[in-house]
Amino acid sequence: MNKFLIIALNVYKKQVRSGAFLVMILAPLVMFALYYGMGKFIDSSNEISTVAVYANQPTIAQSVQKLPDYKVKIVSSIEKGKQALADEKVDLLLTIHNQENNLSAKILSRGQVDTTFEFQLKELLNQMQSQLKAASLGLTSEQFAQLKAQVPLTIQRVQLNDQGKLVMKHEDGKIVQMIIAFVCTILLFIFVMNYASVIAQEIATEKGSRIMEIILSSTKATTHYYGKIFGVLLVGLTQMIIYIPIIIAALYVAKDNATLKPFLSGLSAGNSFNINIIWNTLLIVLFIISGILQYAVLSALAGSLVNRAEESSKAIMPVTYLALIGYLGGITFSVTNIQNPILKVTSYIPFWSAFGMPIRIVNEVVSYPLALVSLVLNILVTFIVMRISSRMYKANVLIYDDKGVFSALKQSFKLMKTVK
Repeated sequence: MNKFLIIALNVYKKQVRSGAFLVMILAPLVMFALYYGMGKFIDSSNEISTVAVYANQPTIAQSVQKLPDYKVKIVSSIEKGKQALADEKVDLLLTIHNQENNLSAKILSRGQVDTTFEFQLKELLNQMQSQLKAASLGLTSEQFAQLKAQVPLTIQRVQLNDQGKLVMKHEDGKIVQMIIAFVCTILLFIFVMNYASVIAQEIATEKGSRIMEIILSSTKATTHYYGKIFGVLLVGLTQMIIYIPIIIAALYVAKDNATLKPFLSGLSAGNSFNINIIWNTLLIVLFIISGILQYAVLSALAGSLVNRAEESSKAIMPVTYLALIGYLGGITFSVTNIQNPILKVTSYIPFWSAFGMPIRIVNEVVSYPLALVSLVLNILVTFIVMRISSRMYKANVLIYDDKGVFSALKQSFKLMKTVK
């Protein structure tokens, strides 16, 4: 046990102190800072604070003052509006003409017109146009309001209770759960891409430098194998722990972002949480942990099949493609069709279920018993693969084959039968 911990801690300290680990920590922060900074810059450059308005009817110009978040200045002529625009006293000039109850509008701007302003203006102009048409037809404001009345549509999800009766389904924390599922799925893929190469290079480097022969003279091959995997998992866990406060701080900074605000409203402290959210979060975390362990096992095995660290990237390509298929399938079908048969099937297949099942869980399209079946199957296959991989690792870790990965793998299967 002491040798196992020594190997694991040695891998952990080596990776945490490396520059690659610092890059993995800082890269998401830099990307978020660039995205947030560019968004702020674009918003500030496109922001319209003051609008000069001229209309051939004063009441129309006064109606434009209803636009929220903009300072509207009514001018008495187009020439004065153009002069104010030239003197940079206003950001744009809006002219509106009413000819026989038909409105026409034109915008003069020095820069790009904010899309939000354009959308709000079109909505307001269409509303005024409808009111003018209604007035010409002799309709009162009450009659016009009745014509514009929207049909209310209520959508309520239901589920079967223990008595087999339909009951209302609570949607509390739904956005929170979706964020957790997507973040965990993305993090799983990032961890697989990063740490698959890390653990493969760790083993391939020691094997290529012949240090492995010295190490295995004082410890068992399986101890070394499990120690390497556990050490890399500790590095991944450290990265996850570091990301938790970072994600919380990022969400707090971006809470007023116009694009993210509707989604982040689900994170408000006022939301009530039920027991389903706790169960969903627990299941998601267990799937992610099992997924990281699965791909770490395969990556360690791939690293033992090559003779040099330079060849480890080629050896883990099948592992990377396996993860990529699961990741793209889970993310794509979760957006297009959560009930897609392919997503249903892959959510029960080990190595892919860690990507698909968490998203199905938060969408409540799978029951807890079925989710537990998938989780148990995932864990069971993980330990089976780990056991087989450890025996193959023991058989091939000191075998040097220059014929390629597949040749080394074939030889490992043969030698595995003779290894106890």
